[in-house]
Amino acid sequence: MAKNRILFLVDYCLTPHVKTEDAGILCENDRIIAIGGASAFSFSDERLQIVKLNDVYAMPGLIDCHVHADYLFSETDSSTPLMAEEEVKRMTGLCRYLAAHGVTAFVPTLRTVGKEEFIRNTAHLAEMIRKDFGGAVPVGIHLDGPFINPEILSTHPAEYVSEIDMGYLKELVEAGAGRIKLLSFAPELKNSDLLIEYLLENGIIPSIGHSLANEEQTLLAIEQGARRATDMYNAIPAFNYRESNITDTLLTDDRVTVEIIADGSVLSRRAIDITMRVKPQKNVVAISDTYCNDPAHLDFPALDSGWRNLKNHHALKETDAACCFTSNPAENIGLVSRGELSPGKYADIVFFHTSDDTVHSTYVAGVNVFSSMEQK
Repeated sequence: MAKNRILFLVDYCLTPHVKTEDAGILCENDRIIAIGGASAFSFSDERLQIVKLNDVYAMPGLIDCHVHADYLFSETDSSTPLMAEEEVKRMTGLCRYLAAHGVTAFVPTLRTVGKEEFIRNTAHLAEMIRKDFGGAVPVGIHLDGPFINPEILSTHPAEYVSEIDMGYLKELVEAGAGRIKLLSFAPELKNSDLLIEYLLENGIIPSIGHSLANEEQTLLAIEQGARRATDMYNAIPAFNYRESNITDTLLTDDRVTVEIIADGSVLSRRAIDITMRVKPQKNVVAISDTYCNDPAHLDFPALDSGWRNLKNHHALKETDAACCFTSNPAENIGLVSRGELSPGKYADIVFFHTSDDTVHSTYVAGVNVFSSMEQK
């Protein structure tokens, strides 16, 4: 097979752990094969395509673990999945929309619906994400519910929230066909220990959320293996300075990785600051929590908005901020070939304009899936 080599030259790159000025990223087919200062590369190879990007910097493609995808399958008042061609059309639109915002991999998330519909949609999604949609890559499934506390629902319909039913759980896991990455649950519910054990046995991360658990219940779940928190600060009680609860327990336990919406629309600048000061840097995963049925009317912006906000946060180094969008989520959910610009990793790269941190172009496995130049 002929080798396709491309050398990107940029103002600087974030690997994300290291910032390299005047950088070169050498890719061959779908992988990165070398990275470093531009002067270290030879330009004499006839097979080499050189792409010089002025006033542009590079970093690993953003990874979003929380993108709501319910609209792929059902209309507002329907429990019937859409026709397969419409599902594919909507997923294609979602993948391309995310790529336009620098996201190269994501975990589509399903919220609580009726039992049969939830199982059916999980099975449909598991089949869909095996395909290539020409944009950001869906790398797994996040089930947000249904085993959550009915007293802190957020947008979940009360009539479909369930106590922990191991039969129901096993049906969901079977429908997921090995593609479920995360399941959010409330640890105060009866049988949460059995749920955690079963999820871990099946390679699924138990993630704490939509919960009113006290300190003891939270710590017990952490001890049992629930080392992740869904959408930190949302659908959990406020911090109580007189009595510990789930919030300060998740925040201060170094074993727990927390998701945060980093764009400033939900969390204040100081709440983000506190999180980044308290948690080990590797234990913060930035998410969008967006619901993309209509890009013109999003509940939250796409993940690049969070990057622009966190990158310029007064208390953070640029490299630490970058990790929250790239290597941290990759490591947390087991994406061993993504999340870093280093030899052997997929050539998932997002290029940003240095002037305003907007997306210049996005590459997934060495393929250009978005270019801002083509949109003009």
